[in-house]
Amino acid sequence: MINNMHTKKLIEKYGINNPEVIAELEKRGLLGSLKKDEVNRLLGRTDIPCGGLKIVYPNSPEVFTIRLDVPFAPDTTQKPRRYFKAVGQPNSLYIPYNLGNIEQLPEIWIVEGEMKALCGAVLGLPTVAIPGIWSWRGDDQSEASQISKLMGSGVTSDIDDKNALIKDLRFDYNGKKIVLLFDSDIDQFHPGFLSYHRFAEELYARGAESVKILITPEVADFDKTGLDDLFVGASNNGISAEAVTEDLRTKINDIPVFLPRGKGAEIMSNRLLKKGDDLTRSDKVVLTAIEITKEGKKRAKEWVKRFGNQKTSIYDDAMSLFKKTYRYYSQKLKREDLDNLPQIIKEACIQNSVEGLPSDLFNDSLFEVVYEVFSKSGDFYRSYNNEAYYNYRNEIINLESTEFKTLFTNKSTYPIGSNSKGRYIFDRMKARVLDEAQWVELKLETYYDKKENRLYLYQGKGRMLKITASGRPVTVGVGTDDILFKSDESMDPWEYENYTEEDEELFKKALFGFNFSSKSRMSRETIEILSLAWIIASRFRELNPTHPIPVSKGAKGSGKTSWACNVLRIFKGSSAAVRTVDFKKKDQVLNILTHESLAVFDNMDSNTHGIEDILASNATGGTLQTREYHTTNDTVKYQLIAWIIITTRTPEFLRDDIVDRLIPLDFDRLDEVIAENQIINMIANNRNKFQSIIVDICQEIINYIDKEGVSSQNEVLRMADFASFLRTYLRAMSPENGDMLCDKAIGELKLAQQFWLIDNDPIIECIKGLIADHTLQTNIRYKGTELITKIKGRAKENMIYLELRDTKELYEKLRERKDALENVCGITFQETSPHNIVHIEFMEN
Repeated sequence: MINNMHTKKLIEKYGINNPEVIAELEKRGLLGSLKKDEVNRLLGRTDIPCGGLKIVYPNSPEVFTIRLDVPFAPDTTQKPRRYFKAVGQPNSLYIPYNLGNIEQLPEIWIVEGEMKALCGAVLGLPTVAIPGIWSWRGDDQSEASQISKLMGSGVTSDIDDKNALIKDLRFDYNGKKIVLLFDSDIDQFHPGFLSYHRFAEELYARGAESVKILITPEVADFDKTGLDDLFVGASNNGISAEAVTEDLRTKINDIPVFLPRGKGAEIMSNRLLKKGDDLTRSDKVVLTAIEITKEGKKRAKEWVKRFGNQKTSIYDDAMSLFKKTYRYYSQKLKREDLDNLPQIIKEACIQNSVEGLPSDLFNDSLFEVVYEVFSKSGDFYRSYNNEAYYNYRNEIINLESTEFKTLFTNKSTYPIGSNSKGRYIFDRMKARVLDEAQWVELKLETYYDKKENRLYLYQGKGRMLKITASGRPVTVGVGTDDILFKSDESMDPWEYENYTEEDEELFKKALFGFNFSSKSRMSRETIEILSLAWIIASRFRELNPTHPIPVSKGAKGSGKTSWACNVLRIFKGSSAAVRTVDFKKKDQVLNILTHESLAVFDNMDSNTHGIEDILASNATGGTLQTREYHTTNDTVKYQLIAWIIITTRTPEFLRDDIVDRLIPLDFDRLDEVIAENQIINMIANNRNKFQSIIVDICQEIINYIDKEGVSSQNEVLRMADFASFLRTYLRAMSPENGDMLCDKAIGELKLAQQFWLIDNDPIIECIKGLIADHTLQTNIRYKGTELITKIKGRAKENMIYLELRDTKELYEKLRERKDALENVCGITFQETSPHNIVHIEFMEN
């Protein structure tokens, strides 16, 4: 029985609106409604949630398909579908009950789907169906199939098409005209379109006179169109079935025949040549077009000479037929998918083997094809330092990188005799990009546009957050406003999102929940102000070309490294880690400083081997000039871009010009050590919110600058850019007392810097002790050698580690710390040089 719902579906969905036909199908048992239990029983399943319509194959009654009332997917990894077959049923050809023996038909239309074939046959068309686009293939367990499987990997897909052809299609097609008529979504851009090429080759190999492939025209209001949809759509708009049939036949007549190039071509050529003197001009054109398809233009010109005086006109018509066929039947791979590039290049090479362009013209033609694919698949940019970049799937690739160049030199991309064409295309592409591509400012992680007062923060995956004085921050794609960020594989992507007061407390805990030393020369309030100001300043780099370096000092277990790691993880993600650098190798340090936006140098203790000058240059936004590798004497310049944090237990990089660039942070041992994994998880779970808190602080600064501008007040701190930003930041966040907080913080910072020079220097510690117990008298001149003897004696008595080589080093140390000695210890000294011998005289203030 066919229930009312399914009857209505046959009429409205499949165009079978003849009650007598429906009654006949029901009577023959070819269609029938099923309940859920019946569906599961027939399919050997238990999970189907609905009933369905059973479709029995008239030519093979044991074969059936069930169309479910509701689409179903066995698991979440699969797309829901309506049509199911019982497990183990072979692919079969569906032949409607009223067609009879199709081997007697002069013309056969093969469609995809049983109901489409039934609709067509009811309306007088010679339609049969395969269940899917690859269902003309199968495994009939024949000896040939078994041998093919043994020769291959043992799966049906490895069976040769000839042996895989389903048994219902294995007959003589001599003189038959075949139309492969498939749904509108399986067009020349679909990866399965080549299935029809292979199917057509098999039909030609079995003697078909012609094979044409027609993609069903689209109909409005249908997601995709099949043969039945054409008739249903026409009926809904008052158009007769006869008119639709006539239009279909016109379209079929207009499209060219498919020209085989494999075994089908040989069979077809031999069949036509057997006509001998009865060979028509049309036959000759087809034969020549097949030769062009198989062997190319040059060989076809030799082959066509057999037709004597007609050879030129036949060849011209054959070329016209070939081009028409090629344009219609070649698979049109999507040019916006770079993965299709090898196949697109291969098709271009095949086409050129026919057209026979000179090498230089073909190179240019191939370049245009390749450039089109790249342009549609991604975006090209040119930076102001004349570097070219490609944005592919949100990854920014330098055209000079090995990764990009390999695309033009490997044989999998260029399946031609050599990679010379690839190198030529790469050179042409780079030249065009530098000439035509969008100009961009190339940045790393953050960029502040001082002119427009706009801040851009890189979020990963080709996106950036744009912060302006008007409205909330918005996420935009890289390249917007001509801003491009390099891909940073070390950074996990993040999102801007809302947060609560509890989230702000967690943020403060991550940054300030440490045991800052009570002996620190800065108050807890100043430490928190300067630390957070430095973090925010790292987002406004263009306002801070010179910036201080936070140095966390403390014993093992004091949390100094954890604090630095937390800053790094908030910006980079949970996988970020501190750097253990061999400071004897300056190239390691320089590589980090010139390529990373934020880095932590862990345990920078003992002798740093001249790294002090590099740190000072980095803090002042300097450049590195060095010899370019693999050249004789060329030089290259690199900007020192990294903002760094240093952790240390016993710092020995304390020249006065270095300390002036530091934010000294002292840590005491923690009473309770928190597991590192807990901290990592806490930041990972709240990173979006922590980043968003920083974004909102940046927004406040942007809003303030829009109204008041950046502070222009003269500051006493050596890092004047940072001092100016600090005042701007505090005014934005605390309008009433921002200046007072800034003055207090700068004053405490300067004092802390000077104390660091004194507190961590064994020479000064010894001199202070010698003056305190009057071993060194004030207002008395001492020779350098005499001073060294007294200082070393004091160091030995108090077990103070001391390295002091000569008087020259002593004088240099004292000169570096002259201001700190006076301001912190109340000790001044003067140098005199009677008889060219330097004397030191101390005076107590």
